[in-house]
Amino acid sequence: MKRRGFLTKSATGILGISAVRCSDDDSNPLAPSTNESGIPTGKIGTTDVTVSKFAFGSHVLKENVNDTAEREYMIRDAYERGVTTFDIYNAEGGAYQYEPMSRYLAPILYDVQLSMAVLPESGRTYEQEFDHMLELFNRDYFDMVRLRARSKDQSTEWSFWERLFELRDEGKVRAVGTAVHTTDDLDTILEYYGDELDYVFFPYNFYHNKAWQGHYSSEDYIPFVQTLRDRGIGVVTIKPFAGDYWIPSLKTAAKELNPDVSLTHACLRYVINSGLKLDTTFAGMNHFREFDENIKAYINPEMTEEETTVLDDIRGVMEKTAHLVLPDHYKFLNDWAPKPVNGEKTKIV
Repeated sequence: MKRRGFLTKSATGILGISAVRCSDDDSNPLAPSTNESGIPTGKIGTTDVTVSKFAFGSHVLKENVNDTAEREYMIRDAYERGVTTFDIYNAEGGAYQYEPMSRYLAPILYDVQLSMAVLPESGRTYEQEFDHMLELFNRDYFDMVRLRARSKDQSTEWSFWERLFELRDEGKVRAVGTAVHTTDDLDTILEYYGDELDYVFFPYNFYHNKAWQGHYSSEDYIPFVQTLRDRGIGVVTIKPFAGDYWIPSLKTAAKELNPDVSLTHACLRYVINSGLKLDTTFAGMNHFREFDENIKAYINPEMTEEETTVLDDIRGVMEKTAHLVLPDHYKFLNDWAPKPVNGEKTKIV
């Protein structure tokens, strides 16, 4: 199906052609985009999976789950504007995305890359959950499937790792990866399966920069990424805005520092210009206005001096408030934030 045809054809009946054509006014969140743009693409690691460099994270806050009309249009507009890779994550935080995303993407089922996290629910085993996902999306395979990186004695997921690699051999998975939440857990995964992994997800943004071996500089991810590259492992970053829990306070701080700077553009451009040569970046987006703002950073990726200054100043704000903002399950990110060297603030590079 051609992109424009997909944009105007609703899989659910929620959106019709009238909704798409109703207005070109920017004040209308469902107005068609006037900025046609192609997003660069690349391979994941050494696999043959081609992804868009800017990818769509389908995490959605619980209170927004019922915003179906806007969300469906946002998914379709993303595809129209060159985003072909979608990360679909179910259950955590009550954000059930399998069912709606399977409907939204149905007309272009094999024209996009699907990135999936296996997280069993309703009493299913890991393999039963995987089969359930395939059936729900009416696919023969998934492009990217990941498990969380955890120490072997702390996770029931270890029983599924070997089977996941077998599913890749059977053609039901094109690339197997892991999501990093602590560096120790990643060390464990690489020790056991470093020769089998196709990619690694990890948080990377202007604030959470720590990688391996106790480093704190924002440059430390570069040798970390080179280590992955040397092993043929792809590089995928998440949380470009430092996580949903930060965004409200960061926007307020940025506006006070320089009202002419877009925090969204600054955060994404920082990642784009990091020197990591990422395979792709996933950003969670809950509303059309967020997607529209995000994609503009990829249309014009050059970072300004004003943006760099704002991020550097905001990092000082974050250092003082991390213990108040971060939920318990993300406290580990406190250890990933750059620390002052000899009592001086480290400049973002």
